[in-house]
Amino acid sequence: MKKFINDLLKTAGKFSYKRITSLYTLNIAILYVILPLFVRDFEVLEFVFLGFITYSASMVGFTMYQKLNVKKDPTNNDNVDVP
Repeated sequence: MKKFINDLLKTAGKFSYKRITSLYTLNIAILYVILPLFVRDFEVLEFVFLGFITYSASMVGFTMYQKLNVKKDPTNNDNVDVP
């Protein structure tokens, strides 16, 4: 489980801010929807939930967009991505 979480949150051995915020926001969205089970008078607003989900999805999409547009330097022998 620890390896899975490390692979999920790290790129090249460093934590990715976009991945961490995406996962954190997704967890908050899930807790926001579950909250009425514990607090009877709490009302879930649709635009708040959709805002959390949209932000989480956009961070994942932005990360994937950056990964797909990274150019490789043919003279680089370390296989390190060059911006």
